Amino acid sequence: MSPTLPPSWSAPLTSLALGPFWLLLAGLTLKFLVLTILQGLRRSRTHTFRWPEDARHWGGTVVADEDPLCVRAQAALRNDGESQPLFVAATALWIAAGAPATLAYPVVTAYLALRMVHSSLLLLPRQPLRNRIFGLSVLLLLAVLGDACRRL
Repeated sequence: MSPTLPPSWSAPLTSLALGPFWLLLAGLTLKFLVLTILQGLRRSRTHTFRWPEDARHWGGTVVADEDPLCVRAQAALRNDGESQPLFVAATALWIAAGAPATLAYPVVTAYLALRMVHSSLLLLPRQPLRNRIFGLSVLLLLAVLGDACRRL
């Protein structure tokens, strides 16, 4: 006897259902590019680099303490690795389990907005607001995962 799949899994995913997922990937990619380009522009402007091979290649000097904005942008990228992959996976599962696009679009948009604000608050240090914004994004992750499990 073969296992029974939820009804929503037997229907193909439509472009409407995949729209929120594409929005999520596009938004997170844009944020990644902004943070990466910001670091490159700062390094080009200051001609200071953390690694000797970078300094040699780009004609700069090696510094032990890199430009503070570069350090903060790198911290924002590292922070993205803490929850964003989980949110992407949870969103894929959630949509596959039948989450309606009318619900997924506002949830994904809210998550993107929270993560962009969080990165901004890391670049321009603001506590405790930064932690509160991060906490809200984690609550959205848990809500999406919980609803995905409910729909399975």
